[in-house]
Amino acid sequence: MHPTNLAQLNQLKIPHNMETKDVLFEQGDPSKGLYCINSGKIKLFKTDVQGHQKIVHIAGPGEMIGYRSMIAGDAYQATAECIESGNICFIEKKSFESFLQNDPALVMKLLKALAKNLGQAQTNELNLAHKHIDQRFADLLVYLGEKYGEKTSAGIKIQLSLSRQEIADFIGSTQESAIRIISTFKKLEIISVCKKQITITNPEKLYDLVG
Repeated sequence: MHPTNLAQLNQLKIPHNMETKDVLFEQGDPSKGLYCINSGKIKLFKTDVQGHQKIVHIAGPGEMIGYRSMIAGDAYQATAECIESGNICFIEKKSFESFLQNDPALVMKLLKALAKNLGQAQTNELNLAHKHIDQRFADLLVYLGEKYGEKTSAGIKIQLSLSRQEIADFIGSTQESAIRIISTFKKLEIISVCKKQITITNPEKLYDLVG
């Protein structure tokens, strides 16, 4: 992005501090703009008519959320809730649309992000439909390890605290099933868990499970 355009974009940003459990927007709310994450982490989850939640993404620093609904002119398709305090910026819809008219490179960047997210969503649907719970949990660990993992002497420490229920919401299971599969992976010495933080202690065995 040209420095002049970047400066103009920064002028559109409205900064906000976020605390854990704060909600940016809820599923079904009209789209008012997009959010840029400077620090902290946001989970995006959908709720079905029975009230069951499914986490579809965890966004971290450098990511934008809410742009798909904004571009499509739809209501937000998921709820965005802060799971780690930090700082975000909001860009109002009309202001951003005006800005896009002068920056085709950013338009292409958004289109690529949309295509990538669509591909990931389709993969997630296939995983839920055809993969066993242990494979889905292994996929989740690989995803989180690659995105939020930090190499330590004990293994790959995932810099993210997830409750058992949040893990269940991610892999499409009950909390009881999530607890059982976590216990199984601990017994197999694939992971260790301390205060909601998971460390992948045997990446090779984990990758074997993923295939």
